[in-house]
Amino acid sequence: MENSNQKGDYKVEAGSKKKKPVLIFILLGILVVAAAVILYLQYARPSEPDSVRFKSEYPLVSEDNPFVYKNATEIVRVMEKGTGIIFSGFSSCIWCQAYVTILNEVAIDMGVKEILYLDIQQDREDDSRQYRRMVELLEGRLELNEDGKPRIFVPDFTVVKDGVIIGHDNETCMLSGMDPSEYWTNAKANALKQRLEAMMREVQ
Repeated sequence: MENSNQKGDYKVEAGSKKKKPVLIFILLGILVVAAAVILYLQYARPSEPDSVRFKSEYPLVSEDNPFVYKNATEIVRVMEKGTGIIFSGFSSCIWCQAYVTILNEVAIDMGVKEILYLDIQQDREDDSRQYRRMVELLEGRLELNEDGKPRIFVPDFTVVKDGVIIGHDNETCMLSGMDPSEYWTNAKANALKQRLEAMMREVQ
């Protein structure tokens, strides 16, 4: 009787061993399908246009805005050798929110198709290599921080042609303690529009 029970136990154990490879294959199959679905959703699905993304961060601009997202490496490349209109800022900056509404209006009136947008906050906080290079390229145009070193305060607007900076504006980058709507009177807004238009015309 004892031998018989041992044989029965052996049969059960052998059966479970046969089931293990099947379960492994099923689990692997599930993982492969899940990975394929994730990749499809990530790459096959149409990405959100930059203009829509930008409006979600800067709700006062129009839906047909020309802002295109770039990282710091791409911006440095344009500043060193390329041609482009660059706006650096970040959406939590109320002065950036006000500035882009004026910039967007001028760009649309002029038919500007692309303004390169850099959310500079993280690179500036990290003092990244790309950020330091941007500071070098903007030498003589920037305000100084409390340590007397040049810093890209925002909003910051730059126009580059063939690797040469031909225009720069950061009029409100050092303002605080007031609402931008109080600062941007019609006269000041119109003056900024004229400056922006003149700079952007150089690369149109």
